[in-house]
Amino acid sequence: AKVSDTVLCIASNAGLCPDTAIIALERKDAPANPITVVEGKKSMCRGEILTLQTQLKGFGCTWMLDSTRLDASNPDPVENKTDSAVIQIRAPGTYYVLVDYRNGCLRKDSIVIDNGIAPPDIVAPDGIVMCPGDSIRLTTLGKFTTYLWSNGQTEDTIYVTQPGNYSVTVTLFGCEAKASIRVELADPKGPVLAFRDSTMVCNSFPWA
Repeated sequence: AKVSDTVLCIASNAGLCPDTAIIALERKDAPANPITVVEGKKSMCRGEILTLQTQLKGFGCTWMLDSTRLDASNPDPVENKTDSAVIQIRAPGTYYVLVDYRNGCLRKDSIVIDNGIAPPDIVAPDGIVMCPGDSIRLTTLGKFTTYLWSNGQTEDTIYVTQPGNYSVTVTLFGCEAKASIRVELADPKGPVLAFRDSTMVCNSFPWA
């Protein structure tokens, strides 16, 4: 049968005459956005709560965060019943809803809730390789409310004198994001001059 069509059914019992009936079949298209956010946004910050609802009509819903089923034994980050068409969440991630139609049919849809701000970019204008005794400048791109580096400094730009991993956590409008960068130590041996053979040419004269 097509999306909208009719089917001819013929039924009979032993010793009885068969009977026929025409059944009209119609499948309604799913909503364009099976999962919507009541608040009208698809990003959230720490401490914020968003409400998800499915527009699909079935007999039961199963909600998942990424690959983890949300139920009574694992309620976080859901604030209320997980078999409802409406749930409240308090963490970003990919949410799935599985709708049961009780006729052997299931439908699965998803929605991605992003972190409120993207991780900042950290740049090292002078490069990320340092020599002993040098310092390297690390700076974050973009304007944020607060900065907290892994070495305890709180400015957008810092100078480091030791190699290693450095990270910065930034906040903006109640949202938090983190990025990291690695500073390497230059080879203490320095460059090595090597010759392919024992012959050199200086001022057009060969030397052996």
